Amino acid sequence: MLFGSEKAKDFKHIEFWLNTPKPVHLEDFENKIIFLDFFAYSCINCRRGIPSVVKLYKKYHPQGLVVIGVHVPEFEFEKVPENLKMALAEEHIPYPVAMDNDHATWYLYGGEYWPRQVVIDQKGNVLLNVTGEGHLEEIEKTIRKALENIGADLATIPEEKEGKSSFHLRQTPEIYAGFFRNENIGSTYHEAEKCYQDPGEHEEGVLYPQGAWKQNYEYLWHYAFTKEYEYIALSFHGQETNIVAMPYNTDEKAKVYLEIDKKPIPPELAGKNVQYEGKQSYVLIDRPDLYRIFKTKKRDSYELKLITNSKEFCLLSYTFG
Repeated sequence: MLFGSEKAKDFKHIEFWLNTPKPVHLEDFENKIIFLDFFAYSCINCRRGIPSVVKLYKKYHPQGLVVIGVHVPEFEFEKVPENLKMALAEEHIPYPVAMDNDHATWYLYGGEYWPRQVVIDQKGNVLLNVTGEGHLEEIEKTIRKALENIGADLATIPEEKEGKSSFHLRQTPEIYAGFFRNENIGSTYHEAEKCYQDPGEHEEGVLYPQGAWKQNYEYLWHYAFTKEYEYIALSFHGQETNIVAMPYNTDEKAKVYLEIDKKPIPPELAGKNVQYEGKQSYVLIDRPDLYRIFKTKKRDSYELKLITNSKEFCLLSYTFG
């Protein structure tokens, strides 16, 4: 979407700034081109795009480009500065980041889905306002034209070419675990025993917990240490699986064993957060974060089981690719 006549709006209700000693304002950057990257650090769509944003910053910052991240939390734990600091360090983000915990600035730019990216010219006009993945070439072309309009010489700086997108192919949509966004639990809940019973047959995109789980506003929590290992089963279609999870208590950890189609995830298909205990695959949930679990070149239907006996495991959501 192009908004050539729309004026940019300054940051609103920002309580915390990271990667900068003081708050910044759009008016601070006279005769500069500004790129706003609205993101949530637990969002896989945002995390996939951050390396490209960092690359644009390094490539065009000397030519007059200012990049500012605007972090818009999807979950409560993302509102904690210390949690976001860890994500910024992991992604090597060098530019200032505003914590838009009230979503106030995001809504000024039409925020609804993550990520959202905005290019602003030297006169404060919004040149480009796009949401979702797959806009890298359009963003870079807009930035280059705006920089050339303020006299930048880009003759020796090549443009990037975006790879072929597969986002149009069928895949299971994002699934939340808390009752605020998901009341569709496929297992039967037994009130007397305070536990779920898996019926055995699984529909795609439906959560099937087995055992001592409690559904909270934002998450499913395995609330008791159990002698037997219990699980959440999920059938999905895609080629990549990630979970957003956290320990129930901040200083604790939860070990969660992983099975894909009733077998441990083989190393060649494991996401970067998967570890091994012999041949058994697992993920260690030691902080509120996005955990990358499974990735294959074959887009197909699979079943993932998250298996634990820990009383610390909280599952917030699944995302797919």
